[in-house]
Amino acid sequence: MRRTGLAVAVVALVVVSTATVAVGVSTLAVATDGDAVVAQQTTATPTNNTTVQHERPDSVSQSGDSQRVSQWLEGRLSEQLQGSAIEISEGEYEQGQELLGDEYDSRLEQYVDVAGETEGTDDDDSAETFRETQQNQREFGETVQSYRETKDEYDEARANGNETRARAAARRLESLSENATILNRSLNRNYRTIANQTGRNFDQSEEAVETTTRNITSQQATVREQTFVTTQLTVETNGTRVAFDAPLGISGRVTTANGTAVGNQPARIVVFDRTYSIETDNEGRFEVAYRPVSLPVNASEVAVQFRPAATSPYLGSKQNVSVDVRQVTPTLAVSASPAEAGYGETVTTTATATVGNRSVPSLPLTATFGGATRTRMTNASGRIGTDHRVPAAVSTGDQSISVRHGLANRAVGAITETATVSVTSTPTRLSVAAERVGGRLEIEGRLRTESGTRIPDQSVSVAVGESVQTVETNESGWYRTSVRNVTGTADENASTVPVTARFDATGGNLQSSRAETTIAVPGSASTGLLPWSETVSLAIGGGVVSLVLLAGAVVWVRRDDGVETSEETAVTPESSDDRLGGPTPQQWIDDAETTLVAGDHKGAAIATYAAVRAGLGQRIDLSDTLTHTEFLAVCGTEIDDIDIEALSTVVDAYERATFAGSIEPSEVRTALRAAKRVVGE
Repeated sequence: MRRTGLAVAVVALVVVSTATVAVGVSTLAVATDGDAVVAQQTTATPTNNTTVQHERPDSVSQSGDSQRVSQWLEGRLSEQLQGSAIEISEGEYEQGQELLGDEYDSRLEQYVDVAGETEGTDDDDSAETFRETQQNQREFGETVQSYRETKDEYDEARANGNETRARAAARRLESLSENATILNRSLNRNYRTIANQTGRNFDQSEEAVETTTRNITSQQATVREQTFVTTQLTVETNGTRVAFDAPLGISGRVTTANGTAVGNQPARIVVFDRTYSIETDNEGRFEVAYRPVSLPVNASEVAVQFRPAATSPYLGSKQNVSVDVRQVTPTLAVSASPAEAGYGETVTTTATATVGNRSVPSLPLTATFGGATRTRMTNASGRIGTDHRVPAAVSTGDQSISVRHGLANRAVGAITETATVSVTSTPTRLSVAAERVGGRLEIEGRLRTESGTRIPDQSVSVAVGESVQTVETNESGWYRTSVRNVTGTADENASTVPVTARFDATGGNLQSSRAETTIAVPGSASTGLLPWSETVSLAIGGGVVSLVLLAGAVVWVRRDDGVETSEETAVTPESSDDRLGGPTPQQWIDDAETTLVAGDHKGAAIATYAAVRAGLGQRIDLSDTLTHTEFLAVCGTEIDDIDIEALSTVVDAYERATFAGSIEPSEVRTALRAAKRVVGE
């Protein structure tokens, strides 16, 4: 059986020039273009000699230079921490966070590099403290900003007489205030640790954070007094021994400070990792049976918390009770569906945890298949469901999916069970297209399964004549490479060169495939391979900006043995005018529609763009070196009656397909309709 398909190969090369900006500050220069920081201070003498105080640590033989660089960085990091704390205290949150952003990250990375050059571990410890302080101070800034913004909401709600909204905001403020206090203590410890490690003074930072926290604490005391009634929780238990299959009976009563019952109030009772929805009776009483799941087996007490509803007029309260935890081992029932699957297909693993005949909720279970892991918490029925796609590296045949609870020291102990799925071998389909640009060939193709599933991260060998190069497929299964100095047989004006792409499967579950075509090249000399990435980098280094649009139709024949061979190749004319002006806009539209039906969404989007480029090129003089954005701008400026919205739709689809690597078929259809409007004008 033979099937034919039409593929349109269009290759776009966009090269962007780069610029380097150098900044000098006084006599101190800091460079970040290598493995470490350069901190140099120079003193000019009448004879133009220069004394270098600090050099790159990896090129310095004298002792002490790396230490000086380390000290400079310590000073810079300390200044940024201090400046950030002050900005936060003054309500300049964006500036405060900016001081802990990219520059801080860069300095810290340099500090870590330099720490590796110095003796001892003091600066290694300091680096970790600088990182922890950055994280805590970021969170502190976010908390303070959230508190003040929520406080504005609270004040507005009170002013408008909206008591329900005011209570909800006040409860959020209570949580934010508690978090600010905790972070204040953590930051004070951080500042004092850095001060001891580096000798730097953090008094201003401590004062700024302390002042900010006191301000929040004071405001929250007022909010609490204005909004809430404080409560007291009294709890009794039926003993101390507790296990999942032997719950702890908890009886509690909630009252106000003067002993009035908090009756008939919906609330939550939280006991470590378990939450129970309750409603107090007329006397403020409630009862729950606590079955521990993630409570550590060595816990000697656990907090019982009363948490009112968000709009309740009451504050929460808590009391600790003594416990003696006994561990139990759960049972896991694991299954996989479907029982048989190939590459890219989804396998769903279901696991149910029980102890005796009771489901275990809120138990973290990790499912592992093909090196990928998924962790889920069991629901109220003790169940999880996880999905895995079959990766290429998993061998064919029966394979295990492992599900485990790995926390060995908790009330519900560790356990591992497996399920089996049969992995089948999957045929693959490889395409290849080649176009000549001056002395270089642009080669592109895609690796997919027979059903059209893209296959990323696989090696494809590309042979042009006798030279071979290996490239990797991208996330969409596309590969691309550039070959330069390709010529045919000596003394011939032109000849054809075979181009072969091979995917050689080694292990895993994919089958090998190959594709072939030929390309006409000038006669004479040598063939040299140039990776696509190198082509781009060389062009960037040269500061070139160009767009080369190449169009050629390649017909591949699908044989029963899974090998694609070239039956016919239409060689692109050498002239750029012929290249852009050869196919008519309608031919490009037809190609786009055919390619879209064949499932090549990217090729269809590119052919759609070529249609409008060819059509508008008949109306105005368009250089074929214009990028797609320049093309859009030129047409919008020089064609008075252009449907700029339709043209933008086509260009956007081309950009998405070419540079994002994928595009939805609905987007291509929209672009096709837009292209027909543009071409028909």
